[in-house]
Amino acid sequence: MIHPPPIAAGFHVPTCSLNADLRGFSRQLTEPPGRRYSTGMVRREIQRREGEFITARKKEIFMLKDSVNRRYRIAGIVLCATIVVSPILTIINPPILTNYYVALLQTCFALLIAPELIKKSSCVIKSLSIRVFFLCFAVCGAGWFVQGINAADFSRTFIYALQPLFILAALFWFRWAGDAGLETLNRVKLLTVLGTILYIFIVFSINDVPNLDWRIAENIPIYYNIRHLNIEIAFVVMIGAIFWLFSPSRYGRTSWILFILLGYVSLWTAGRGQIIAFYLFLGFLAYAQSSRALRFKTHKPLVAFTLGALICGIVNPELVAWLFGRATTGSANQILAGRIVIWIKCLKLAISSWWSAFFGLGPDAFVRYQILKLTFHPHNSVIQFFLEFGLVGLSGLFALIMMFIKSAARVYTGSPASPIARGVAAALAALLLYSFTDGIFYHASPLMMSMLLVAFVLSKDDTVQMEPMDWQER
Repeated sequence: MIHPPPIAAGFHVPTCSLNADLRGFSRQLTEPPGRRYSTGMVRREIQRREGEFITARKKEIFMLKDSVNRRYRIAGIVLCATIVVSPILTIINPPILTNYYVALLQTCFALLIAPELIKKSSCVIKSLSIRVFFLCFAVCGAGWFVQGINAADFSRTFIYALQPLFILAALFWFRWAGDAGLETLNRVKLLTVLGTILYIFIVFSINDVPNLDWRIAENIPIYYNIRHLNIEIAFVVMIGAIFWLFSPSRYGRTSWILFILLGYVSLWTAGRGQIIAFYLFLGFLAYAQSSRALRFKTHKPLVAFTLGALICGIVNPELVAWLFGRATTGSANQILAGRIVIWIKCLKLAISSWWSAFFGLGPDAFVRYQILKLTFHPHNSVIQFFLEFGLVGLSGLFALIMMFIKSAARVYTGSPASPIARGVAAALAALLLYSFTDGIFYHASPLMMSMLLVAFVLSKDDTVQMEPMDWQER
């Protein structure tokens, strides 16, 4: 008489590995004396246990994946909300407070990706460039302490400290969302910019501003300064051009209309730096393409944007004459809207002592030392970071930039190379040049968008081992 295996009743899915479970089953087959089991029964029991274990494991992995997908979807919503809220905050808050509130929203995004950040922290620390970066900024902190500067008192310190974590979190998010994630963010950005433009026109109409001329208006109802709108438009037209060219099935006449409109508004706001940066971007984008046919495709956004600017010039000839006079008459300082005087003042303050030259004067030094009233930054990213972090901080930042350039080069020469990633790298190069005359890396919204673009390029580098689910599936 063949007795059933004693472990058949009350069987549950083990939490240990399948091999350990089967070894335990084999031992139980031999432990009870005087009992015999057929080979078929043993095989069927092993197959049953194996099936139940695999089913339970698949269910566990499915639940983990579902949890990760839910977190990442919420993180995407937080990013979109941050993009929408950023200009709204400028209506009632000064730039410093707006920057702080946006940083809090960035923190919420990073916290949603915290499990992956914690798991991969050891991989990040192994990078020599990142070690040099953190060492340099730790030395800067010591230098500030010696100078009597308490960096913990400034909200800008929190904003700077958050950006590396935000980039890593965004890298995980782009590995999950892919190109569609960046496209979604740019669409939200586009709608936000269009809503902002409409809001400005409505407020000007209500206040009876002659010819809706922002130069006559007492103040700009949003963004604090019209130049901030130009920075936002720069991001929209650059990323929008990439997806217009490389996702043709989704874009058509709408893109022509939007680029004509944005070209019109760009000239209407006298955004000289933004317009030049966009044309530089198109040149970089054409150069980055691997074939002549792809280079030729860049004429679409070029023609549409230029057509919009020409229409604005025809409708507002007085504005064109004013812009031409502003760009060709007066001293270099007047042509650059007083920026040279600001830069000289910042450099004099930065080199006023050996301590400040090497370690800087701490975050938001431009505002704290009141270099120019009603101005919050020096309109030059290099001078801004030199004033705040000195030569030591610039060295650490240079190490990080070189690491990114190497990663971008791998993406550029990869096979197959992503045309969208190449386009984003071209946009970052143009934005870096743009930052030499404006506050790309000071104001919260463009700083966040720049960090997102950096994370997107890194997400395309296969040597960066940052997957949102790999640590859960092992």
